[in-house]
Amino acid sequence: MNLFSRFKKAVLLLSLLLLIVACKKGDMPRGQFQGFAADKTEAELIEKFGKPDEEDRKDPNKPVLIYHKRTFDTDNYNTQDPKTRVVLEKNKDGKLVCTSVEFGV
Repeated sequence: MNLFSRFKKAVLLLSLLLLIVACKKGDMPRGQFQGFAADKTEAELIEKFGKPDEEDRKDPNKPVLIYHKRTFDTDNYNTQDPKTRVVLEKNKDGKLVCTSVEFGV
């Protein structure tokens, strides 16, 4: 095997590893997370982001899903948010959907 062929394989392997690291579950910019979460049901959120680390269901009409270390702030040197709160409320059809996302709380 010549040197150029080995180099191409090494570059391909490195690219694949970088892609896997970039797609790691949970590391997502705030805007992208918020865009994916908007108007989604709890089931859709869990399918996309996984099971929340905490849940606040004191108010059954306004449950909150809480994810730990899943988002980061691109405007602040990619600082990771300790918590991301996803607030669900009933929409006009009566379904609980994401109405807001609170970062770093």
